[in-house]
Amino acid sequence: MSKTNIQKFTITLDITLRILSVGFIWWNPFIGLFTNSFLDAIDGDILARIGVRRKWYQPYDKFLDMWFYSAIFLYTVLYLSKDLVWIMIVVAFFVRLVGFVLYLLTKKEEMLFFFPGLSNTLFFIKIAFPFFFKINGIGIYPPLIFLLILTFIKEWQLHVAKLDITHFYFPFIKAKEW
Repeated sequence: MSKTNIQKFTITLDITLRILSVGFIWWNPFIGLFTNSFLDAIDGDILARIGVRRKWYQPYDKFLDMWFYSAIFLYTVLYLSKDLVWIMIVVAFFVRLVGFVLYLLTKKEEMLFFFPGLSNTLFFIKIAFPFFFKINGIGIYPPLIFLLILTFIKEWQLHVAKLDITHFYFPFIKAKEW
């Protein structure tokens, strides 16, 4: 099998798995979130290892991310609208959507840093720790500020420094340079 055929097969498989994994959100939100996040964490590294360039990978990855964020948004609107987290996820979705559109228009990946992807993290917290958003008063703000800081660090690593962060999730895998 030629290198081009391997790349085409791997990209097709990646796109298919990431599109289908979003469907798990409707069956079990935690499994859907985990599956999509896992695939998103490893696909860039795998594609870099077979010679796919970052310049080509990033736009298609961002479309798949928005597919995922859209499912989270829809799930939130349909099933979590009576919860405090509803407005936070909706606002986070639209913030990232603005960044996504600006990224497509300008071709500047840094736009994604200024408009971070926070909705999946908020969704994870709601699904994994449903009591978290029930905290009343000022007690909820320090963890949310900490979460926002961590999100900006991750976005900087990915979209400004353009680092491969696969090794943070899987320390036994040596990061591959783009």
